[in-house]
Amino acid sequence: MGDGEGRGRVTSTQWGLVAGLLIGAAVGVVLFALTNEVLWLVLPGVGVALGSGIGASLDSRRR
Repeated sequence: MGDGEGRGRVTSTQWGLVAGLLIGAAVGVVLFALTNEVLWLVLPGVGVALGSGIGASLDSRRR
């Protein structure tokens, strides 16, 4: 586990997950702070879904 096996290039799907989470969390927290509406805290999940979908489509085009 600690010997580095299975670690390769970071894929577009992984970048999409991270970017979607960060952008969704930032926007969601700001909107929650402004409106006090709890529904905005769901936005990071939407960002992850969109980011992983876009990243997966980019990965599939490369192969």
